[in-house]
Amino acid sequence: MKFRTTHIRAVVPHLMNKTEKEILTKKFDLFDLEENLKHKIVLQKDLIKAFKEHDRLDTDDYQLWGLVYYSPSDERTSNTELAIKKFKQAYTIDSNNYMACLYIAHCYQDKNEYKTALKYYELVNQKELKEFQLWRYVKLIEQIGFCYYKTGQQDIGREYFIETLDLYKNYKTSELAVPSELLECLSENDGIVREIKKIEDYLK
Repeated sequence: MKFRTTHIRAVVPHLMNKTEKEILTKKFDLFDLEENLKHKIVLQKDLIKAFKEHDRLDTDDYQLWGLVYYSPSDERTSNTELAIKKFKQAYTIDSNNYMACLYIAHCYQDKNEYKTALKYYELVNQKELKEFQLWRYVKLIEQIGFCYYKTGQQDIGREYFIETLDLYKNYKTSELAVPSELLECLSENDGIVREIKKIEDYLK
């Protein structure tokens, strides 16, 4: 990694080394698991300060920083825009960072900007995501269907929901996420909903 030089200031950029990365990751894990709101806010501010102390960050650093904003620390405050900015920086540095791309889509879905969310969902490398975490892959298929549904393209959305149902049938595992978007779009009497409730009996 090259140092940035300037004739205006002679400050040497503080680049993050392996040890610092490990410390930040451990701090993030504590932050992510913290349930006390006041403690969570303190940990969040500490993490943000640590990131700002570094002049150059890589794609993984920006992704983690985005997650610090994305993980809610205050029920009254949304850091979605800040999270999007950091995830996009991660994705700009490395377009193969499919997780950063996925989180960009999540953020836009949270903002009800479904067309933009769909754009990023469809950029995610599905093969690598499936190999990394099956439940995220299944959820991605559902979320693509959800965004199509919300943009008025119910027929296409339904095709993705059928694919989602097939995945639930093929991967009968408790590790799959609740199909909340599918259930939001379709009525209780819909055949897809009835079938998925037979598989996921906790939904009854």
